[in-house]
Amino acid sequence: MVDWRWLLVNALWVLGLSLVLAGLCIKSYLALLTTTAHGLRGQECAHVSLGRSAPIVLRIGPILLCSGVLFVSTTAWERVVWALALVLALKSLAQHLTPAASTPEPFYKAVDDE
Repeated sequence: MVDWRWLLVNALWVLGLSLVLAGLCIKSYLALLTTTAHGLRGQECAHVSLGRSAPIVLRIGPILLCSGVLFVSTTAWERVVWALALVLALKSLAQHLTPAASTPEPFYKAVDDE
């Protein structure tokens, strides 16, 4: 007999891990395209803009991963660690979805001494 609960719980963390790996692979690929197109070397992956959808994938993946492993874990300390990781992942998603407050322009501009 198939234990559907166990199958669904394990599918959560497998899906979450696959989303994280797919997002990182896309980010790495786009960084490679950016560096070869501009002839740059050593450009970090963090500077590559992936649009609005890829960062959401990189934030939903850890949520699924942490929730799946949280349900699978057996000891109390494992559950606490994965619950904290889940809270951090949810906080990251919430910060990503809320619009950032723009910083106001200063009243004056600094003048360089030349």
